[in-house]
Amino acid sequence: MDKLLDILTRESKTITEEFDKASTIGEGTPQEISEFRENAFRSFISRFYPSPYKITKGKIHDSFLEKPSASIDCLIVNPAHPNLIDSQGKFQLLLADGIDIAIEIKPDTYNLEELYRGLKQGISVKELRRIKGPILSFNAPSHLLEYSRQIPFFIFTTKTRKTIEELVLYIVEWYRQNNVSIENQLDSIVIHRVGIVRNIKFREKFYYRWTIPEVEKTGWFFEEWNDSTLAGFLLQMQLSYHSMATVQEDVLKRYVKLFKIPNIRRINL
Repeated sequence: MDKLLDILTRESKTITEEFDKASTIGEGTPQEISEFRENAFRSFISRFYPSPYKITKGKIHDSFLEKPSASIDCLIVNPAHPNLIDSQGKFQLLLADGIDIAIEIKPDTYNLEELYRGLKQGISVKELRRIKGPILSFNAPSHLLEYSRQIPFFIFTTKTRKTIEELVLYIVEWYRQNNVSIENQLDSIVIHRVGIVRNIKFREKFYYRWTIPEVEKTGWFFEEWNDSTLAGFLLQMQLSYHSMATVQEDVLKRYVKLFKIPNIRRINL
C-alpha cells in the first residue's frame, strides 16, 4: 500500500510539471495550453484505467434527451461501450450507459467565470440518465437507484479560492441562485496537491468512520490529502457508481479503499 501511495505522490509532481510545461509550450495560445494539459491528464487516468477501458473527451448522449451534454475533457468509457470510433480513433457517439466517470479540467477555479462554467457543464452531464443503473439489489432505496443512473461528475483544478470555505460558499450560492437540485450538482472538486471537496448528497454515501447525527452526514466535506490527492481522487472514482455492475471488485479498488483518509472536516456554511 505504501508503495502505491508513493507512486501516486510522484505522479502528482509529474502532472504539475506537465501542466507547467503546457503553459510554456503553448504560450500565447490558450487553446494549445488546454490541449496539452488535457492530454497529460488523460494519459495519467489511462494508466489506472487501462485497455479495454478507453479514455476520451466529448459530448455524452442518452436515450431520454435530444440535447447532449456539454463537451467534457476526460471521460472514462466502460469496456462494454460499443466501439463507435471513426478512422481517426475518435468516438462518433458516446452513450451515457457506457460512461463510468466524467471529469472536467479547470486549472484555475479562482476565476469565478471558469468555476461557474464548470458547474454548468456538470449540470449538462447530471441531467442525462442511464437506462439502467449498476445497483443489483432489489431492496435499494429509490433515491439511490436514481442516483446510480447518473454519471459521476468531478472537476479537477490546480488553483482555487484562498480557503475551501470560500470556494464552497461560491458554489452553494451559485446553485441556490440557479435553483439547481442536489441531484444535478457535482460530486467532487479535486484540488491538485491540496485535497478533495466532496458533496455528499445522501447519508448512505457517507463512508467516514464518524459517530455523528444522521442529519450531518450529508453536505460538503473536505479531505486534506496534500501531495497524495491523486490517491484520494482514485478512491473517489472507485467508490462512485460506474455504468456497469460487476461481480468482482476492480483490482485498483481492492487497494485504494484501504487508503487512510486524512484530516477530514465538515464545511458548515
